[in-house]
Amino acid sequence: MDVPAYLAESGIKRILLVIDPYWWSKRSEVQDFLQEISRREISYSVTFDIEPDPSVACVERVRKSIDVDGLEKPDAIVALGGGSTIDVAKGLSALLRHEGALDDLIKGIPPTLSPIPLIACPTTSGTGSELTPGAIFRQGTRDVKVGLRRSS
Repeated sequence: MDVPAYLAESGIKRILLVIDPYWWSKRSEVQDFLQEISRREISYSVTFDIEPDPSVACVERVRKSIDVDGLEKPDAIVALGGGSTIDVAKGLSALLRHEGALDDLIKGIPPTLSPIPLIACPTTSGTGSELTPGAIFRQGTRDVKVGLRRSS
């Protein structure tokens, strides 16, 4: 899929790129991608503050950095990385449209909440995170695993 073309054809004007730290620092393809979306007049912000096996606190930290930086909410999120990166992007997709904390949404994303559209570009195989709407996060001091899903 030609992601920049798809974004432009969909009328998306602003994205949040959630990217694995390795890809951000080591891969020239990322700069090519950013140049191409800029050429298509799509603005972007980038976060690479992703931890392996992400926690609820990681997603909240990224959200806070977006709020503190005064960035506008994106029209779409593009995730580039493995399962951890994609799960953080899924959490942000719901959280950026929610006034409360991610913990509120762990009980189930309300049917009335419409997450920000997400395009997942996996760079690994095996997690399958790009195939499901749910996400898994560590929570609390004991690192209990919790899931993010739409409530029925």
